[in-house]
Amino acid sequence: FRRLLDASIARINDHDTQNLANSSWAAAMVGFRCSRWLDAVAGAAVRKISECQTLHLAQLAFAFARQVTSGDRHGFLPALLAETLRRVEEFAPQSLFDVQDALIFFKKLDVDTKIHPRLNCCYEETLQKLESFA
Repeated sequence: FRRLLDASIARINDHDTQNLANSSWAAAMVGFRCSRWLDAVAGAAVRKISECQTLHLAQLAFAFARQVTSGDRHGFLPALLAETLRRVEEFAPQSLFDVQDALIFFKKLDVDTKIHPRLNCCYEETLQKLESFA
């Protein structure tokens, strides 16, 4: 994993947002922490944040929270929050939960955002569907 990430750091600007998200998520899932990789990803993700699919935003949020790395040097969390709020209606519920969890973990989420009402709506819809089966 180390060699793969070291080689990827050298070519970080060649990575699209899917590759950044998938690689970060995979490293987090196996518990492989590489601070240099996460720092490089934070910078690249901030530069390309508007290109990210919502799933990629969620994967990045999950990876950074799992690795307990905020990307502060590059302003990753503020960029993640701003992009999430801009596109909150586009998120699948699980992806939005992942982003919310990361932002709460890093204490970057106020209660009064568009995220909470969106998740409450998703919860209500799911509850109605479950009740219709009963």
